[in-house]
Amino acid sequence: MAAEAVYPYTFNTARIEYAALGSTETTTTVTIKGDKELFQTTGAQKTLMIIDKDKITYINLDEKTGTTSKNQTYNELKKLPKEQRMNYILGTSLGLKETKEGQSLPAASSQKQIAGQSCDVYENAPLGTICLWNGIPLEIASSITGQGITATKVEVNVDVPDSAFQVPQGVTLKDLTTGV
Repeated sequence: MAAEAVYPYTFNTARIEYAALGSTETTTTVTIKGDKELFQTTGAQKTLMIIDKDKITYINLDEKTGTTSKNQTYNELKKLPKEQRMNYILGTSLGLKETKEGQSLPAASSQKQIAGQSCDVYENAPLGTICLWNGIPLEIASSITGQGITATKVEVNVDVPDSAFQVPQGVTLKDLTTGV
């Protein structure tokens, strides 16, 4: 039997496609399976970020190089009781420095439908807005630069093979936790 995921999502797997707002021609696909996440970005550079529990691997596919480091969010979530984990994720998504037990989070200003999902809209004046669904940003819009991202497609409980989270062959990694 698989261990219970630390991240308190209401789904087993998800795939979210994003498009950049503003002047950039960038797309990102986020794939989630339990405590694993894969961010695939195409644009000026092609990159991957693989989050596998307590490790984050960032890869520049154009250069075939990357780095690994510790995932502090995962380590902090593991310490919290299950019922406090979503508050921590929401606070982190909203850019709060710390989300302590019993701390009340700012209230959403409204709700919005994005890619078929209802999300809570939070104002971050004067910076812009962030729309969260299950603690996951579906839209981030900067009122200063006019740039950001918005989800164009959200699929839940889709088939995601474990191999999706593996480092591609030929990539040289440097471990930032050890310097090797």
